[in-house]
Amino acid sequence: MESIAPLDKRNGDSPVTMTYHLNRLQALVVQENYCLTLNANGSIPPEKILRKLVYNHPLYTLDAVGRQHRWSHGMRSIWMERLRGIRS
Repeated sequence: MESIAPLDKRNGDSPVTMTYHLNRLQALVVQENYCLTLNANGSIPPEKILRKLVYNHPLYTLDAVGRQHRWSHGMRSIWMERLRGIRS
């Protein structure tokens, strides 16, 4: 299957590298900085890597899109219950 990820023309047509600062995105209250980097291609020192994972982009079908609504509605209910518990 051909990748639809954006390519970085400066880096030999490899997929673009993207880094997310998890402390900020997940509101982590820790002194250590945690980053999630996609498509790093060896640019991160090995001693800084906590875990390597391989993900594939989801394949959207009509059935999957139909189920997504039910899943997101269920997750919203779970989060609302958690918020109610926190505020009590």
